[in-house]
Amino acid sequence: MLSINIKRIMFSEIPSNLTIDGFSFSIKKTLGSIPLNKLSLPTINIRFIDDGNKYYRSIDDCVSSIDTITNFVNVNSCILRYTVASTDVTINAEDSITYKTGTDIYQLQRVPSIDIDSVGAYVKNVDYKLSSDHTSIQWIGNRPSNNSIFNVKYKWGDSGYYIASQITEYLIKDFRGRIFDILKSYGINIIDVRGVKDISDIYVDDSFNAFYFDFVITYPFTWSTTISDEDAITANNFDFDLILNNINIETISYHKDDL
Repeated sequence: MLSINIKRIMFSEIPSNLTIDGFSFSIKKTLGSIPLNKLSLPTINIRFIDDGNKYYRSIDDCVSSIDTITNFVNVNSCILRYTVASTDVTINAEDSITYKTGTDIYQLQRVPSIDIDSVGAYVKNVDYKLSSDHTSIQWIGNRPSNNSIFNVKYKWGDSGYYIASQITEYLIKDFRGRIFDILKSYGINIIDVRGVKDISDIYVDDSFNAFYFDFVITYPFTWSTTISDEDAITANNFDFDLILNNINIETISYHKDDL
């Protein structure tokens, strides 16, 4: 089995915060079988599947004996399954824009925008409004003076699909690079990477999105046994019964020096 210390390292190296398109997301880290759609999101879950399966090329890779010591060196395998889940997120944003006389439409940085909350002391839908395509602020009444700066506070929606896919892409690169550099000192090796699968369709909520991907790793698992005279009785003579049709027709005796 993969040691609890290695599992702790893998879990602790999952990021607690990630910045996507300039916005910092707090990540919920989970371990084992968890109903992802019942948790606060975004979530990164890790599972250890088929842990302890033997992975070797021949019996010589597993066992070596020197006198009374037998060394067992298993190479085990494990599937590391990372699952990333997120729902659509509403985020507060603010843009500082310089007004130019004669220009009434200004592009917002975060689009599509859900709604404009405020622009200083100006009145929504009287002095300004959100454009029909939800990408810009449009002045329709009282306007700022030329070259003055107005601040637009608004809400925009970030897609759960996009958030989950960005986190997934980051995790794959991070595991192959930084995390693997940590783990390889423990004898861990990556033997397979299984591509990303979209599992969003298994959830009823259309705003809920989830992906998973697998790393197949191998790791050493070693133990030794020692056999001494105290562990077993050494026999000097051996008797072998030759039985035919349930009848003992002969007994053959050997001394250990004859064998």
